[in-house]
Amino acid sequence: MKYSATDQAQRDRFYEHYQERFSQLNALVVSNAEGAWQFLLAVNGGGAVAVLAFIGSVQSLQKQVWPFCVLALFVIGLLFIAWGRGYVFHHMSRLLDRWDDQYARLQNDEISWDVMVEADRTAAKKGDRLPWVLAYASLATFLIGLCAFCVCFYLYKV
Repeated sequence: MKYSATDQAQRDRFYEHYQERFSQLNALVVSNAEGAWQFLLAVNGGGAVAVLAFIGSVQSLQKQVWPFCVLALFVIGLLFIAWGRGYVFHHMSRLLDRWDDQYARLQNDEISWDVMVEADRTAAKKGDRLPWVLAYASLATFLIGLCAFCVCFYLYKV
């Protein structure tokens, strides 16, 4: 059945189902994104703590460069997380402020509803890839740091 061939009651049911499903999917996205950030924070933070403890307990490592390079990778991963979380916070704050301003303009008949919604969509998409890039960069620094630690541990017979 095509949307254009439906009556208003059916369209209202479609919209109600759309809203319900959108809310469900949005909640899943938010909770999984939060879990991903927490996971990255835990593994990079744990990696940094473990390397620091290892350096502190094995005196011969304190004179070598490679443990500090591995530590730097985990710390860089933590910085990527901080940057990503900060960026998302500021982006959402700007969207909220913009939405509020646009709504006031709508009430003053300065813009139409369609213009307001399109401006919001455009603003929401601006820079929406950066958090993904930072999250994957954080994961990459963790994996590289972990591999480097294992390889150096083996090569230097620690």
